[in-house]
Amino acid sequence: MTRHRAAVLVGALLLLGSTTVAAPTGPTDPIVTGRLDYRVSWNGIPAGDATVRIARLDGGVEPQYRVEAAVRTTWLVDLLWSLRAKVFANFTTVDLTPLGFRYDRDVNREHSLTDVVFDPSTLQATGIRVRGAETKTLRADDPAVLDPITAIFRALARPLSSGDTFRYEVFTGEARYRVELRVVGEDTVHVDAGTFRAWRVEPQVWKLGTGVDRRLRHATLWVSAGPVHTLLRIRSDVFVGAVNCDLQRLGT
Repeated sequence: MTRHRAAVLVGALLLLGSTTVAAPTGPTDPIVTGRLDYRVSWNGIPAGDATVRIARLDGGVEPQYRVEAAVRTTWLVDLLWSLRAKVFANFTTVDLTPLGFRYDRDVNREHSLTDVVFDPSTLQATGIRVRGAETKTLRADDPAVLDPITAIFRALARPLSSGDTFRYEVFTGEARYRVELRVVGEDTVHVDAGTFRAWRVEPQVWKLGTGVDRRLRHATLWVSAGPVHTLLRIRSDVFVGAVNCDLQRLGT
């Protein structure tokens, strides 16, 4: 696998960490909690795995959701390029307002940490990235900006139908993006976790000040239809073949 394909794999893994599960479980509770396990492959070759946990926290000042995702490449991919990463996000239960976002990773054994803090009093988001001895701070003065995970949960917490389009302003702590998700059709999807009727969703990403993000070639997401929307599969085209990320298990 070349460095370019490895970069696409990272994109798929981060997209996984940003697009996991959102669905109504009650009249006012739009998020399903529990654990999901995924496997990433390149043209049928195992390339990585990921685990996502979603929990509701009812203690403290206001109830919130906590999302944690851990991703890693396999030993074979590690020979050329390695990734160990954890993504964390918290957002409110009432209107899915972002509270905090963290991306902690080792890429080729080089450690980086990015934190995003949302200040409700100033409506400002501040991102701090630490890599080695270098620290960079970036601010987003936009009350509508969201972290990647909260943006996708907002989209998938809504009823879906063919033709729907959702747009979000996303701040990763290192850059700002405009993300568009289009529901383009319906399919039957077979993964290890089962067979599902699923909505087919196509993402488009623009980096503000740059344009369309060319690192993401054509990608497709499949999320289960019905009242519960669970990410079933990500497929991202690469120079040779495609990277797939498939749901293996659902648990509590």
